[in-house]
Amino acid sequence: MKTLYDEVFNNVDLNKIAIIDENNKYTYKKLKNDCDIVYLLFKQKYGLKKKICICLPNCYLNVVLFLVSAKLQYKIFPINTKISKNNFINYSNKFKFNIYILDNIDLIKTIHNKNINNHLSTKNIYKILDNNNISVKNNNYSSKKISTNRYLIILSSGSTGDPKPIILSQRNKYLRSKFAGETYRFTKNEVIILPYQLDHSVGQRLMFMSLFHNGTLVLTKNFEPKVWYKLCIKHSVTFSILVSFHIKNILQ
Repeated sequence: MKTLYDEVFNNVDLNKIAIIDENNKYTYKKLKNDCDIVYLLFKQKYGLKKKICICLPNCYLNVVLFLVSAKLQYKIFPINTKISKNNFINYSNKFKFNIYILDNIDLIKTIHNKNINNHLSTKNIYKILDNNNISVKNNNYSSKKISTNRYLIILSSGSTGDPKPIILSQRNKYLRSKFAGETYRFTKNEVIILPYQLDHSVGQRLMFMSLFHNGTLVLTKNFEPKVWYKLCIKHSVTFSILVSFHIKNILQ
């Protein structure tokens, strides 16, 4: 079954810059190589078809984890880094995640107190990537239809604190992002800036629109108008999606 990973790396210019994260630039070749390394790590350590909770700020590794999760047929639960401890415990109890990727010290203490061992920090994963000795083979891409299995679970609690999951398949995510790209007449020359966290559906759409069209994605940790504006100029940004909150702050 074809995955989002396949859609990104099929007929892609591997030498092009895929991700800009602060002062670091990552080509599609580097992104693919790192995805394959993390894929092997997770497959050996955890196996296939797990539930993974990701609670990270926007960063290069976050993008890697979205693609690796698709390839491993994981259900991915992206959670906002500002989540309260009580809501985090509630989500954890309700969905029984198999894997946790987070750096928040308080949340790490929480899962350790619950005797949960399946936790990896970004520091540990980056260390593995930096010391990579794994030989990664070229992939044979499937021509079949993209997976319709459950992939992305976006949690929205509203005012109740009780998570109400929005569930999307890989095919859902691909078609939504592809249609948006066609609507905005996306080309491979686009440089996209991300003013949302990747637990947000628009943040995910911008990320996948960029990757599916061989664009360049500029990551921001948080939306800060002056920083956003400087990054737009520095990287010759051509596209973003903004809401009224962003526009008002930029104009000020």
